[in-house]
Formats: sequence, structure tokens, C-alpha cells
Amino acid sequence: MLQQADAQSPSFVFPFRNECKDVFEWAMSKSNSWKPAYYMALLQGSVNNTEAARTLLNKLGDQPDFPPFYSLRASLSNKDIDKERDLKKAVTFAPTEWRYNQRLTNHYLGKQEYVKAIKTIEPLYAKNKNHFPTVSLYARTLMSNKQYDEAEKLLNAIHILPFEGERGGRVMYREIKMMLATHALAKGKTKRAGEKVLESLQWPRNLGVGKPFDDQIDTRLEDWMLAMIAIKSNKHADKEHYLKKVTQATQLSNNFSTLLQCLAWSQLGEQQKANDLFAKWSSLQSNPLAVEWAGRFFEENRDKVYPFDVDEMIQLIKVISGGRDSRLF
Repeated sequence: MLQQADAQSPSFVFPFRNECKDVFEWAMSKSNSWKPAYYMALLQGSVNNTEAARTLLNKLGDQPDFPPFYSLRASLSNKDIDKERDLKKAVTFAPTEWRYNQRLTNHYLGKQEYVKAIKTIEPLYAKNKNHFPTVSLYARTLMSNKQYDEAEKLLNAIHILPFEGERGGRVMYREIKMMLATHALAKGKTKRAGEKVLESLQWPRNLGVGKPFDDQIDTRLEDWMLAMIAIKSNKHADKEHYLKKVTQATQLSNNFSTLLQCLAWSQLGEQQKANDLFAKWSSLQSNPLAVEWAGRFFEENRDKVYPFDVDEMIQLIKVISGGRDSRLF
């Protein structure tokens, strides 16, 4: 019977009952197969005995030829080098399975190893151009490698199925458009910059996200950028219009877009309102390094005629979009 159990596939086997523990301990003492120890690790993991599960899996070395084994061990590993090795092993055993490839790609993105990330996801994307989770991750990887034009093309063609809580496609869309606008403005291409900002305000159906009510949409970033474009284009009336739009926003004050709202008040000559809003924003922050960076940003830009710096804007767009860059703080 034990030999028959060892011969069975471990796919879709997820032990969770405590009564199985004695059985697995007996099987581990009698069998040369890696499977009883793997099942015991799953059982230990099901009750959050992470260290016990990790120890069992590590003792098995590279015996298994089962991709989920390496994916599980990677998820429990506390060493990046071991995590990477196991994820690469899972991809090697199952090169057509998108989940392992995505986990390895996300691992590289998390470590800011963007070249490795794109080299990992590209072969999978080439064979799965209609698979929206793969296309979406590929677009995000292109963004991390600053290939915004290519990422824009992908999102124009992708069709993301709507599901509850989905907003990633629209977030990427906005970030891409605003990055393209920022780079265009830095080169003095005000027309292209304006076009990209206006595109960022759209909610394409193919991204799987419905448009909220207008009063729930925070457009301070876009309005600020339109004000900068107006300054660069010597359009005083447009500048005043968009700066006032930024100041009139009613969204949450702890958002980083509030920094732009502070600068807008300052640009309009309302220094006290700018100071008060910045003080309120600072009081709502839990990260002192974020407050320190924001303080420098505010003081350095509040009195500038043209408070636009391409590097600072890129960092702000990342933070506001949710793709926080830890190097900021």
C-alpha cells in the first residue's frame, strides 16, 4: 500500500487534518520517496508551522521533479538566493506554466533586477500574447525598464477581464501616460505632453475597470502637469485655471498628490494655505523619511516660476501610482 501511495501523483494533494500527522511520520520512516515528507510539510504549513515545513523541504534537497515543491519552498525561504534558485527550478520543470514564470518575474521586480525580470517574462509573453495576466505583467516589466512606448502599445491591445477589486490595468495605464507626458515636457514637446495627460484621464473599456463618479477621481497629478505645460507654453490663463483645479480638490490629504496641491496654493500666492496643508499632510504620515523628502521637495519648488524637474516628477508619479520606489525614502 505504501508503494502504491508513493507512486501516486502529488498534484492537488493538500493535507490539512491533524490526524494525518501520524500517518506521514510512519510513511517517512518506511519510505525512500520524498512525497511523505512533502505532504508533512504541507500539513505543517497549513497550521502556520513555517519553520517545521521549511526544514522538511530543505532536507529533501533536489530530489523532487515536481514544480509545486520548488514553488512552495521558495515561498517559505528567507534567503533570496535560495528563493531565486527554487523558482528557476520550478520554471525549468514547467516552462509552459505561467504561474511559476510570473513568480520568478515578480521576484526580480521586487529586487529591482529589472533586466532579469524582462528576460524571464519575454519568452512566456511571446507564446501567450492573448493571456492577460502575462501581458499585464510584461507591460509592468517594460515600465520598470523605462520602455513606456512599448508598454503603451501592449495596454492598447490588451483585454483584461473585469473582476472584483481589479484596478491594476488602469493604474498602469495612467502611470504610462503620465511618464510619457513627463518625458515629452522635459524635451519641450508641450503638444505631445498635453495629449498624453489628456489620455491619462480616460478609462478605456479594455482595461477591465469601470470609471467612478467624477467627484471620486483624483486628478491633481494631471491638472498639475497641465499647469506646467501651460507655463512652458506661456499660457497664463490656462496655468491659473489648472492650478485652481488642483487647489479645489477634496481627496484625502494623506495622498502624495497633496504635495502638488501645496505647491499650487503657493503658485497662486496663498502661502499660508500652502503651509497649513503641508503641515496637515505631514501629520498624517507614518514614515519620517517620506516627510523629510517631501519637506525638501516643497521648499525647493514653492517659489520657482517653473517648478518642474523631470526626475522629481518621475519619482512622484511612481509613488502616487502605487509603484513606490524605496530609493525615494
